[in-house]
Amino acid sequence: MHGTSVAEIVKHLITFLKKNDDDLAKTFLEALKMAYNRYMIELSRGDDESLASKHFQEFQALAAQLSGTFVGASKNKHKSDILKIVNQGVEYAFIDAPKQLSFLEGAVFHFVSKLSTPDILEINVNIQNRPENVNMDEDPSGWRPYHTFVQTLREKFAKIEGVQEEKDGTSIRRRGRPRKRCNIQGKRLFDDHDSSEEEDSISGSDHENAQDEEEQDEDDEDVPLINQIRPSSKLRSLRGSREGNKGQTQM
Repeated sequence: MHGTSVAEIVKHLITFLKKNDDDLAKTFLEALKMAYNRYMIELSRGDDESLASKHFQEFQALAAQLSGTFVGASKNKHKSDILKIVNQGVEYAFIDAPKQLSFLEGAVFHFVSKLSTPDILEINVNIQNRPENVNMDEDPSGWRPYHTFVQTLREKFAKIEGVQEEKDGTSIRRRGRPRKRCNIQGKRLFDDHDSSEEEDSISGSDHENAQDEEEQDEDDEDVPLINQIRPSSKLRSLRGSREGNKGQTQM
């Protein structure tokens, strides 16, 4: 809101804080509280609703920018800081509930989305258990941010669970060539002239030929090996005629 130069200074300041500040969560949370208080002050005046809405949008934008610094490996490195911001932010939101519950959806949610699924589940259970023995019907509009936050968190958690189930259920691809399928019907060359009867006759003849080959193989197995290697009668007669012609030539 103050120009590009100020934005660059803020970016360098955040980078410095992340490297050197021992209590980064406290620094971020205090900045969010200050932005939220500006909105609450304007809201309590009731003079200009559009100005109050503008302050709330600026507060949300700050939360989005601060949470956006936790990306990639930074989410794991600063996990404890993110948890502190979320847990202390929830405590702050429930002070004199439901007065400050809009702090949940305005700031806390942006940091919850940076956590892992088990952490999100634990936080969701914690928040749902907080309004026990509280009659929320006395101020339905005041508790609306709470219900919105819980519903959004539940939907986000369900989406994460669905993605994880899809990953777990993904079949492992087989490497190498795919296996050949047996009994694959070949493409007919003349689709217009072929008929089912011709296919039946072809398949029948193939079956008969296969049976003849099997029977021939069985007969060959029953015949002694010495008989299998003897020349056939046609070969013997051919050999005899050659020998007779050879004898006549010599005479």
